[in-house]
Amino acid sequence: MKNLIFIFVLLFMFSSCGILKKDKTEQKTQETVKTEPEENKTATATGSSEEKEERKKSTGLGEIEYNLKEIPSGVEYKGKIVASARWDDDNGDNILLVTETKKKEVPDKKYPEETVFEKELYGYHYILSGSSAKLLWKIQDFEKDCMFDLTLEYIPKSLSITDLNNNGIAESTFIYKMTCRGDVSPALFKLMMHENENKYAIRGEGIVKTPTESYGTGKMNVDKSFNDAPDEFLKYAKEQWNKFKFERFE
Repeated sequence: MKNLIFIFVLLFMFSSCGILKKDKTEQKTQETVKTEPEENKTATATGSSEEKEERKKSTGLGEIEYNLKEIPSGVEYKGKIVASARWDDDNGDNILLVTETKKKEVPDKKYPEETVFEKELYGYHYILSGSSAKLLWKIQDFEKDCMFDLTLEYIPKSLSITDLNNNGIAESTFIYKMTCRGDVSPALFKLMMHENENKYAIRGEGIVKTPTESYGTGKMNVDKSFNDAPDEFLKYAKEQWNKFKFERFE
């Protein structure tokens, strides 16, 4: 009888140990599952911060903001802003504006009884420091004495800020078109690229596309200023030209 009781006690003790071990294992598993989301969240945030830091190291540029909602005081310009960007590089805090004036009808200088149209386009690059703004460069172009349909327009979405040669100084690139025409002949296109005060340009003919036909060659004339630029500059400029050289008429 004593032997039976002893065996029963041993069985009960082994069974209890198994249950306790199982409970501890389940508790440990639950705790592990609970902590995983927190670990993943931390890793994601750290990775995001590292990516930003790596980008800044590799390009020398901070965050690039396009289509600015507010223009800092001290930044002077003429006309209406049609494109804008702000970024940080080794020059500091940069802001670029492309502006257009309204098309005006004015008396013809040769024939005062007649009227002609004129319009201007500007580009500005400022470096900001506190409440002051220093003008790095400015360009101005115009179409005037036009008796027909005057066009002088920035090409939407063509403004880009890059650091193609990874020297910590950004390049800015944008394209606009200009012409005075009474038909669907192609406009003159101009691409302007700057790094610091250095200007690089491509000028040429656009391509007009209608539902049934195309007009123009899209041929570009590369300015000799590119001869002294890094190869990456001209390569990128040609890519942008071929992307934006089209006009579409419905």
